[in-house]
Amino acid sequence: MRQESSPVIIEFAGVPGGGKTTSARSFVARRSDSSVLITLDMRARLPEAAAALSFALAHPRAFFALSRFTFVHSAPELRRFSLHLAFRACGKYAKAVRVHALEAVIDEGLIHVLMTLPAAPVREDTFRRILARLPLPAKAYIAREGNFHRFAENRDVPHPRLRATGLTEWKEAVRANVGIVARLLPEFGVRVEDIAGQSGVELRR
Repeated sequence: MRQESSPVIIEFAGVPGGGKTTSARSFVARRSDSSVLITLDMRARLPEAAAALSFALAHPRAFFALSRFTFVHSAPELRRFSLHLAFRACGKYAKAVRVHALEAVIDEGLIHVLMTLPAAPVREDTFRRILARLPLPAKAYIAREGNFHRFAENRDVPHPRLRATGLTEWKEAVRANVGIVARLLPEFGVRVEDIAGQSGVELRR
């Protein structure tokens, strides 16, 4: 469900390690007179919670649908973590629609959590139902490939995903779900462009 709003919402989403954050920052830097990058400080729990609550009040059906989707499709041992990421994405959207700029750029928002939180591939009709309930961006830049660098075993602070079973299966599921969601988005009025390469600096037009 597209929401007519100002500013124009743009999201960067897709496979981890595919250049989303680099691309989003580069995009905003080149258009600093008209674009704002939407971020939430993970350490600032109260503002983060307030932003998620704002989304829930403005879009109750979407909030419930996303919460249910996340609970059902996440790995059981990661449900709390996954719900936190989903609520953060809601907060980013709520913050984006309030900024005073022509474009609000979201790095890893609502579309991203649909692609990356499920522990297994999701049916196309399930994605279609959830997309019909969510407020969606006008445009999405999609990373279809990535190196999953955040999920390396040798990181100083291990990612919560490493404590769950089925890491290899999850990576395969992410790639499959990215492809399905990217294919469906134009049905809902979202313009889709690919992020070119893992550096993400160059965007395909």
